Amino acid sequence: MDLKNLSTHGTYILSSHFDESTYNSVLEFMGVKSVSIEWYAKCIEGSNLVKEAHEQLYLEIIYFVANNWQNCFLGTNMMSIPLLRYVDRNGVLLFWSINRASQWDDRLCIASDRTYRSWLISWNKEFPSANRFFLHPSTQIALEAFSQKTIVENWLQNHAKVEVVSVYSYGLTVVGSLGNDWRPLIAFAHFLYPSLKMEHIESYNLSELCHVMPVIDSYGSVVKKRNSIIVPAKGSKWVGLLGTNPWRNDGYIELSANYKSAGHFAGNNTSEDQPLEFLKTHLHASDVPFINPPNASFPTVSSPLTVDNAFLLLEWIRNIDSNGVRLPDQFLACVKEGSWLKTSVGYKPPNESFLSSANWGSLLQSVSSFVDIPMIDQQFYRNKLHMYKQELKAIGVRFEFQEASAYIGSRLMSMAAINELTKENVYSLLRLIRFLREKVLSPSELIDSVKGGCWMKSTLGYRRPSDCIIRDSDWNVASCISNQPFLDVQFYGEAIHDYKPELVLLGVIVGFKQNYQLVIDNFKFNSAAITPEATVLILKCIRYVGSCEDFIRKLKDLKWVRTNVGFRAPNACFLVDPEWECLVKIFEGVPIIDLGFYGSVISSYQDELKKTGLITRFEEASKAIAQVYKQMVSMSSLTKPNVLAVLKSYGQLRTHSPLPVELFNCMRSEK
Repeated sequence: MDLKNLSTHGTYILSSHFDESTYNSVLEFMGVKSVSIEWYAKCIEGSNLVKEAHEQLYLEIIYFVANNWQNCFLGTNMMSIPLLRYVDRNGVLLFWSINRASQWDDRLCIASDRTYRSWLISWNKEFPSANRFFLHPSTQIALEAFSQKTIVENWLQNHAKVEVVSVYSYGLTVVGSLGNDWRPLIAFAHFLYPSLKMEHIESYNLSELCHVMPVIDSYGSVVKKRNSIIVPAKGSKWVGLLGTNPWRNDGYIELSANYKSAGHFAGNNTSEDQPLEFLKTHLHASDVPFINPPNASFPTVSSPLTVDNAFLLLEWIRNIDSNGVRLPDQFLACVKEGSWLKTSVGYKPPNESFLSSANWGSLLQSVSSFVDIPMIDQQFYRNKLHMYKQELKAIGVRFEFQEASAYIGSRLMSMAAINELTKENVYSLLRLIRFLREKVLSPSELIDSVKGGCWMKSTLGYRRPSDCIIRDSDWNVASCISNQPFLDVQFYGEAIHDYKPELVLLGVIVGFKQNYQLVIDNFKFNSAAITPEATVLILKCIRYVGSCEDFIRKLKDLKWVRTNVGFRAPNACFLVDPEWECLVKIFEGVPIIDLGFYGSVISSYQDELKKTGLITRFEEASKAIAQVYKQMVSMSSLTKPNVLAVLKSYGQLRTHSPLPVELFNCMRSEK
């Protein structure tokens, strides 16, 4: 310091002994004046006080300036002299003015805690983009014990924009400044790891820094926004299962391999994998089986997986489920539908595969050779798959005998859909149903899975089993008046009859069993086939089928009723009662039901005959004969025998109740 000749600054300074209030009046009388405000800045700068004074004196100077700032030094040259001591990133002591400190983007800093003061100063050289410098460490140490610390610190913060920083706040500043230079980005991870280890930062503050810190991905790109972080491929499990990162476009970022490497930053050595292990914990950089996948697929499950990768995938699914996370739809779909699981028929998707128990697996395989059931190769998977039963269920693997039975049925129906189901396949199905029943295993799922398909060959083409009939004597009459889908024995052979119990289980109709609706549905008129039994069957159809109006309308127009003058449509025929038989004998050729042909049984179906239009009641017969009488008169074709027959009927029926009014009126009015 150069204090020998203060007068070189243009002013002569009295001894400090006169700095007492008792001398003020004397000094004023002698004309001694106070120095100008600008003199102080010249004095401090010219005397090298800032550069060379020891810390205590330096702080006294700073306190003097701070204490008189508002009243004296604000707006003076004091703002422009190098007043503030700091160290650059290489530890060199440098100086800033108040103007320089407050008006640029870079800032001077004070560590808020002495435990990490040197730590921050040494790490600061790794982050030039932060534009932060620290007051000289000896200055910070002296300030801690300085009696006017509060005044000095407040002045530094308010007028020199000095920041009091913790490791956390400093970290936030660094994060906000990081650009595309890879070294500071890697260094920041190396900075956080020991900062936590040395307890320079709280875990909740660390979590926030990890959340906002940018990272370098495997392509060397700086990533600031991401959905998930994946550990570097080298040495990971995911690379063996997934190949390359399939979800990069979904915000799943693979870390650069640099995060695995050993590092030397700020004079500190970090061993290999230490930063990565830190990032796994605090940045949640994860590996399979701990990654929460996006709603997206990955391609490797479309082809076979190794045993280890298969178990890794199942372990992954288990972890996701145990965390209470629902498997994303697209992720689940690709695992379910990819052909990666080894079975007895090659690699198949899980949703087409079965994991059988010992009591039914080999049994079903031995008798269902006509359909290859994809049974998982348990020996290939070291007989450990049973440990992942829930996970296998979640991806569609089936375990139950009933499910395997339904699979056989669905495969048969697929074959039927492309006309590949042979009669040998049908016999195999029937034998399997019989075998299962013999082994006291329910064939219900198998039967239910094939019941709805049109695969059974009948005489009318391929039909559902429930629409097919085994022809026997019960169906002889029905076959005369209907074209029924009888099981095609000519196609299947006579041996098909040996499987009648199995056919019945499938729904095939055995015996007539009052299947009148089938007769109506497949009705086919053939006058040559109308026997008394066929007529009675027609009438039974009307009686026992609740709604058959279309069938009745069809019958009204057909000549299927046998009369004394041949087959006639029912609406022109009479079923005669002995009490009024004389009415229908007035004229020759009136069609009367041939009781000799039908026998007395026909009389028990009067209601059904009436529905078809046949005349069965006295009133209806009277009207019909009266109409014939009118026609005969109008055509002048009434004969003497007709007249005599009319008169005879009149005599017989005049006491009948009711009277044949229509006929009697005609006799009186017609000439």
